[in-house]
Amino acid sequence: MKSVVALSLFRLGPDGRRASRHGGKSGWGRALRLFDDGMNAMAWFLGGALAGLAGIFAAPSKGISPELAISMITAGFVAAVIGGIDSLRGALFGGLILGVAETLAAAYVSSAMKNAVSFLLLFLVLLWRPEGLFPEAKIQDV
Repeated sequence: MKSVVALSLFRLGPDGRRASRHGGKSGWGRALRLFDDGMNAMAWFLGGALAGLAGIFAAPSKGISPELAISMITAGFVAAVIGGIDSLRGALFGGLILGVAETLAAAYVSSAMKNAVSFLLLFLVLLWRPEGLFPEAKIQDV
């Protein structure tokens, strides 16, 4: 819930509007001075800060080991593909769907089935909707 609120605040704020206005067309964004080096640096900084924060929160429950990154990256990738790889809102909902499915599988089937359920869900979504459950609307150029 907090991530949805943070996403909404970012998208409605001036920096979020600047970043998303011409994000797909970097030439236009640079020409209109909407996406400059400062915005690029801010995006990289926020991405690194959020990754570090996720590692801090995950380390006490999973333990600190080299395999920590692999399990988190795998879960993040599966959530992003389920929700839609080009949609931030879809990735958030994909993470929520994946978390609920893994928790239910661990509670009612077996805790060893968590990874199997996540990859089964990934397989079913890729068979049914390869673009994800919540893809971004595409504007076609004519």
